[in-house]
Amino acid sequence: MDARNRILQAFRELVLSEYFDEFNTQDVIDRSGVARSTFYQYFRDKNDLLLQSLSPILSVLSDACRNTCSVDELCEVLEHIWANRQIGRIFFQPALAALLIKSLTEAMPANGCPVHAHFVANGIVGVLGAWVRGSFSMAPRAVAEEILQVGGNIKMMD
Repeated sequence: MDARNRILQAFRELVLSEYFDEFNTQDVIDRSGVARSTFYQYFRDKNDLLLQSLSPILSVLSDACRNTCSVDELCEVLEHIWANRQIGRIFFQPALAALLIKSLTEAMPANGCPVHAHFVANGIVGVLGAWVRGSFSMAPRAVAEEILQVGGNIKMMD
């Protein structure tokens, strides 16, 4: 396994065994067995590591924010989130949700309205957080359809 993947694996292990705020970059470095400089060759900090580890999911959620993904693409991500909801709940805690919202907001087109970008990003993260916590019960496909329907309605208001 190459160094980057060892770092990602160590991060996953720590996220599963501790709260995100309870470990630091050095803990990831120690667990992965790489040199400190190697960690910084791939990642700026622990938050960057989190966002890069979630990049495939964030990419689809970003497309959902812009209403440019299909129901099938979003459904696949939501099925993954639902299947891993015990872990997923960690990512919807306030500090981590703020990182997700920031990442999704920054992925919106630069010429777009910042209010719109924040509204949509907060909405998606809030809905997904409530869903994985069990605040409402819906199948992943139904959640995907609703997100894209609401996103389409918001896009029409631009």
